[in-house]
Amino acid sequence: MSFYPNPTNGDLYLDFILKENADVSFEIVDINGAILHKSKEQKYSTGQQNLNLNVNGWVSGIYFIKLSCNNEISHAKFIKN
Repeated sequence: MSFYPNPTNGDLYLDFILKENADVSFEIVDINGAILHKSKEQKYSTGQQNLNLNVNGWVSGIYFIKLSCNNEISHAKFIKN
């Protein structure tokens, strides 16, 4: 999983590659653990995937992304200016 730009002021782009078709969901939490965004699980096809999240109205700070693909979970941190 990769994402950019980091830090961000508005749009955050999330890229990931799937080795097989997968059920994918993600959530964004703040530094206190509050869930700010939670996607519904969706089916994605094998290959490169791109998601876009607008964080323009969010408070400046540190946030965490949790990406779930089938039974695998990835975590990452980003900064909102």
